[in-house]
Amino acid sequence: MADSIAPNVLVLGATGIIGQRLCEVATSSGYNVIAVSRHPKPLSSARNIEHIALNVRDLHALNGALKGRYFDAAIDLLSFTPEHVHATLEVLHGIATRYVFISSATVSAPAAMDAEITEDSRLVVDGWRYPINKLACEAVVRQLANSHHQDFTIIRPYVTYSEARLPFGPWEESQVLPMLKYGLPIVIPSEVASATTAITHTDDLARGIVALTRTSMSHGDVFQVVSPELTTWRRIFECAAEALDVELNLHTIPLEEFNSIWPDLAGKSTDRAMSRVFSAQKLRSAVPDFEFRFDVRSGYMEILRGLQAKAPQTAEAGPGFGPRDLGRYARMTAKMDEGDRFTEFASRLNGLDRVKYLVGRYASLDHAHQALGSIRSKGGVSRDYG
Repeated sequence: MADSIAPNVLVLGATGIIGQRLCEVATSSGYNVIAVSRHPKPLSSARNIEHIALNVRDLHALNGALKGRYFDAAIDLLSFTPEHVHATLEVLHGIATRYVFISSATVSAPAAMDAEITEDSRLVVDGWRYPINKLACEAVVRQLANSHHQDFTIIRPYVTYSEARLPFGPWEESQVLPMLKYGLPIVIPSEVASATTAITHTDDLARGIVALTRTSMSHGDVFQVVSPELTTWRRIFECAAEALDVELNLHTIPLEEFNSIWPDLAGKSTDRAMSRVFSAQKLRSAVPDFEFRFDVRSGYMEILRGLQAKAPQTAEAGPGFGPRDLGRYARMTAKMDEGDRFTEFASRLNGLDRVKYLVGRYASLDHAHQALGSIRSKGGVSRDYG
């Protein structure tokens, strides 16, 4: 990639949590950025950024918008299935020198005895569909890159955090922070609480992506961009409580019990229950001057204190759940001393919201609702009975 003129980079998924920071880092690194996303958002005041609002899955619109353009690199944050990758590479064929596919480090199985996971470590073969689909995407990248003579780089991030998103094991900050603030019981799987994990600030990930996009050392290869710092989800909850100056009311239950109540979170919670230690050696070999700048404790505390300063002070508080999930949480905490606190919030619900709460509150209703939804999604319910 020539250094004498500003290179052009296409970012697909530019207004997402990673995409926004990626565009900022790329422009500050001297790239001309063409930022594509479905919804127009102000990205940056930098002169070397252009925003195109369209649905990347609309190939006709994407082809039209990119016709006659040329990119030194295209960074794809929006492909989650092999079909996505195939369609995107067909559009980019001949107009992008390098294709940078953002995969996921969840494709790596835990190493024995908590050994470091490298890019060549054992991969998952079943379970959560997200990493299975990402692995299939990587295979399509290699296959099409070979047939199209396309330069490519595959990048595997793991869990990331930023001002836009703070993960808490299986939960997100919109659910956890209200419960932290008002002393409500927070429940996570015991296996998640104790698992050794790595979590990376989005700024560090964005800088890693840009650095690997720039260097010829990443040609045709796969790289993890994951902070080498080790922590546990329990420590992250403790850090959040310290930042908000509240007492942590954390409870744990077995993973199997948690997943039975929250089947839609089972893939993520099972992944978070795996101890993973990632190596950064290959990244540093390709980009010797790269350093991770953020540690988890100071990163989380800075973000949380900023959010607390901006948060409106409301007289009435409640957990960050919809009615059915509130019912599930009440069911999960029913045997705890403070389980009735969620029943108190439920008393404020009326009409359809009250019905949704009751569906989540009682396992038999919840399971029946899930089964009906599964049948409908497979086309097994006639319109006459739907």
